[in-house]
Parts: sequence; C-alpha cells; structure tokens
Amino acid sequence: MLSENVVNCRIALIAPYNVCLDPGIRDVTTSRTFTSKQWGGNTQSTFPSIRPDLLARHGLNDFMYLNLFINPHAPQWPGAPGLWFSPGVNWEARERPGIWRVLVRLKSNCWLYVGQYQCTPALSLTIEEWKSQAPRVKQTWSNKVSTHEWAREMQTKIVLHKRLGRNPTAEELQ
Repeated sequence: MLSENVVNCRIALIAPYNVCLDPGIRDVTTSRTFTSKQWGGNTQSTFPSIRPDLLARHGLNDFMYLNLFINPHAPQWPGAPGLWFSPGVNWEARERPGIWRVLVRLKSNCWLYVGQYQCTPALSLTIEEWKSQAPRVKQTWSNKVSTHEWAREMQTKIVLHKRLGRNPTAEELQ
C-alpha cells in the first residue's frame, strides 16, 4: 500500500463528506450478485454495462465497483475520499467524466455503497511509489494489465518500449 504521506498528498484537498444517515442504513453491505440482479451489469467489471431492460426500468448506468485488492486506497466508508488506480490516464481528456455510484469490496462477497463520486486525475505513481506497493497489489495489477482489453494501450506501450528501447511516440502507438 502507498504510504500515508503519498495518499495524503493526492487527496489532501478533499474533505470527507459527512453522511447523516442512521448507521443501520448507511453501513448495510450486499453481495455483487445481488446488485447485478437488482441493478444490472456483470459481477466482475469496474464499470459494468447495464442491460437495456434494467436500464429502462431504473435509469441508472453509473455504477463503479472498486476492489480493495486492486485499489487499496478506495473510499472505505460512506463519504470518505479515496484513490482509484487506472493505467495510462489521458490528462487531456477526463478519463471517467460524470458522477459515479461507488461500491467498494470490503471482503469476499461484501460490498458497501460509499456514495456518488467524481473521478479527477491525480499525479501518477512514481517508480518508488509503485515499488512500495504490497506484492499482492503489484501482482494483481500485472496480471490484469497483461490480460484485459481495457489495458490494450498500456500493453502496446510496453511492447513498443521493449522493441524500441524508448517510449513510443503518439504516431508509433497508432
């Protein structure tokens, strides 16, 4: 996990939001299977696509599921600030504009709705910060980046860097 100093540097200006709900309501957790059946979307994706019939019924297409194995600094209680790791954020275009309904996996089969959040790019991790991550976090990210379609641009950059011995240009990435 990142040091407290590194995390604080990235979220220092974000104050926690005081969620004034009875803890019996605020702290209710659910399974991913339940939210998938109730609201739609698969049980694996961070940003699941919602089936058209369910979208027509409830109109919600803004779910974001954060797993603490991959995002150990995600918000862990309603209203808390947090960090979402994403490879290769384009600083010119906001990666995930809009407001997202965020649920966080606290443990196996236990998801907590923490609120509606806006994603704002923060500084990328330095090499030292990446190296300081727990082996489990680094291994999970390495596996995901090497095998998932959403990381295709990062995969291309890695291959071209190995072939060229330098970072590829925008033209070479095309």
